[in-house]
Amino acid sequence: MKNSIYVFLLGLVFCLSCQTQEFEQGRELYLFYCSSCHLESGQGLRSLYPPLAESDYLAKYNETVPCIIRKGMEGKIIVNGKDYNAPMAAMPKITAFEITNIMNFINKSWGNDLPYVKFVDVKNKLEECK
Repeated sequence: MKNSIYVFLLGLVFCLSCQTQEFEQGRELYLFYCSSCHLESGQGLRSLYPPLAESDYLAKYNETVPCIIRKGMEGKIIVNGKDYNAPMAAMPKITAFEITNIMNFINKSWGNDLPYVKFVDVKNKLEECK
């Protein structure tokens, strides 16, 4: 996987540079779907796209994230005291499983200490999205 160092030892493969192996699939999905706007470090892109790192918005509205990822978002939001108004594109083909993995990666990365998200909760939330 990109930017990862793997070591083969005693018939096993170990990732030395993965942020956490537990959320590696979420990390790879994040890099594919999200990092072009929110950056690999989760810091966001200047005043265009908000940070996900240590995000007060994620902490306050974490239950809305599945719908935001799937349906996109328009309008002003405030993250860590700063206004952001660039639209987030919808990703209608992303699966509930992928969203769950992305969310769990984000929730435990870059200083975030948000709860683990269950697949069934994400799936149920996506059914409620308008």
